[in-house]
Amino acid sequence: MQRMWTNRNVDLNSFKERIREFFENSDFEISVNDSGDTCRLVAGGSLKYSMNGQVSVTIAGTPQDFSIILEQEKVSKPRKYSLPMTLTAFFGGGLLLRDEFKSDEAFLKLRRDLWAFADRAAINLTGSAKMS
Repeated sequence: MQRMWTNRNVDLNSFKERIREFFENSDFEISVNDSGDTCRLVAGGSLKYSMNGQVSVTIAGTPQDFSIILEQEKVSKPRKYSLPMTLTAFFGGGLLLRDEFKSDEAFLKLRRDLWAFADRAAINLTGSAKMS
């Protein structure tokens, strides 16, 4: 999912720092790859947002027009059941499905919280970039 901001004149280094702090405050383990106009942050292992796998956040653009791309990188697990879905749920496989649904729900909650945080950060930092 992608969110874009236009005509903001935002200091992107400060914006990237705030996004990184959001993930740190949510108890994620973070790795950052900042190269030129693009910053990629990979986060995982949060107890607050218990998800299967990691999330990847890419921040790109210019102070005037920039975007965030949020992606979930799920860890693929081999299916432990081969029965049709209704029989799997009946014989206890529903627990496996429940974990998958909880992971998806945690990602949706993270996405909602991140977009709200990023919107506030963009508003607070509007006009903060130095003109050259």
